[in-house]
Amino acid sequence: MSIFSKLFGRSDEPGAIRRQIEQARAQNDDATVRRLLESLAKTGDASAQRELGDAYLVATAYDNARVWLEKAAAQGDAEAQHQLGNLYLRGQGVPQNSTTAHEWQEKAAAQGYAAAQTLLGSYYAIGDGVAQDYEKARTWFEKAAAQHDAEAQYQLGLLYFGGLGIAQDYTIAREWCEQAAAQGNAAAQNLLGRLYSGGLGVTQDHAKARDWYTQAAERGNAEAQSTLALYYYNGEGGEQNLDKARTWFEKAAAQGDSDALRNLGIIYAEGEGVAQDYKKAYDYWKQAAAQGDTAAQNGLAQLYHDGLGVTQDFAQAYQWWKTAAEQDNANAQNHLAICYLQGEGVNKDNKKACEWFEKAALRGHVVAQYGLGILYGHSEELDLPPQPATALLWLEKAASAGHSGAQNALGIRYARGIDVNQDYGKARAYWEQSAAGGDPEAQTNLGILYREGLGVTLDSDTAKSWFEKAAAQGFAAAQEALQALS
Repeated sequence: MSIFSKLFGRSDEPGAIRRQIEQARAQNDDATVRRLLESLAKTGDASAQRELGDAYLVATAYDNARVWLEKAAAQGDAEAQHQLGNLYLRGQGVPQNSTTAHEWQEKAAAQGYAAAQTLLGSYYAIGDGVAQDYEKARTWFEKAAAQHDAEAQYQLGLLYFGGLGIAQDYTIAREWCEQAAAQGNAAAQNLLGRLYSGGLGVTQDHAKARDWYTQAAERGNAEAQSTLALYYYNGEGGEQNLDKARTWFEKAAAQGDSDALRNLGIIYAEGEGVAQDYKKAYDYWKQAAAQGDTAAQNGLAQLYHDGLGVTQDFAQAYQWWKTAAEQDNANAQNHLAICYLQGEGVNKDNKKACEWFEKAALRGHVVAQYGLGILYGHSEELDLPPQPATALLWLEKAASAGHSGAQNALGIRYARGIDVNQDYGKARAYWEQSAAGGDPEAQTNLGILYREGLGVTLDSDTAKSWFEKAAAQGFAAAQEALQALS
């Protein structure tokens, strides 16, 4: 050995090679790094084998990555085992195999490798490659969380938040999320926003919720970006700012967040803080609708029905309403019923109209309840089985929810004794409710009661007052009644 080798070490010694590797890394010389790592890896150095595998991963050379990771993993290198498991999970350089992925992660996790423990917990939480088992998931998350793994801490918070395999406990969920959030975990920050927003385990505080959503949104969490946009839109927990709302919706939408896409559609359809633009509304709703967002599908149908931003197309409107209706969207079910009733985009079918009105009505859709009551109330004309009691039931439900049309219809039934005992007192009570809501027909009917003295003391002045209210809305019958009085 030369005097220089004794003083400075041989250039092919592991230590010297390591120094050369660091120098090459400092110079961003990836090719030299791989060449030097390979010379070291061929000596059986497990760390070098794993690092070489990682270098090939970065270069997306998955076949080469697998070869070297397998060598390191066979020597018990936990990080290599973890990375090899990831290759099998994603099907990179190997056929996708969740079971094999799980086996490699278990080997790494058994050695205390936190990232593998967290991933193993996730497998058990969602049942990927193993039977779903929240208790095992929690066990692995706890092991990783004890090593301060932020993702594991968040996942534990999520288990407690949802009561998954353990008693629901928002306080413990918050504690775990706070630890993860302190390390910059955006998902944990977003969940803390939800806790404060909903007052779950904490005093409701929209200002704090907004702060957590902001931190998560700034780290790129799409759900937080979308929620923060709503906070700015509604002025909740701080200033109202429609420009900032739109900006955050756009950031979330760029990540494909369906809520943000839908809400951007609403903003442009209604011209909230922007120039009204139905074409943009269409574009955003089309993206959200493709993800199964029923409100966006409902919006698209309305655009096609009214020819806003697109060529009017009743068939397309029908199809989008049908798609949303079949996913239990009550608004779409109501509109689909109207399509069948009026024959728009589909053949007229009163029975199907009733079926869809009923689906929406059972979900509490007031307009559908009214529609169903009217249909059953005219069953003979519409070739439907007579169901007077059902008609009355649905009209009463809609009327009690404040639907002025239903209140007016019930007033007519009681005034004329249609399927009920004639009762001008009840008729007047329903018409007064409807008239207070501005229904001109109900106002006219009240005028008739007072003009004729039906169930009330005859009073021309009161009759005239009601006729005037209805006539001011352009209601022809009221205008004629006024002329007859003069």
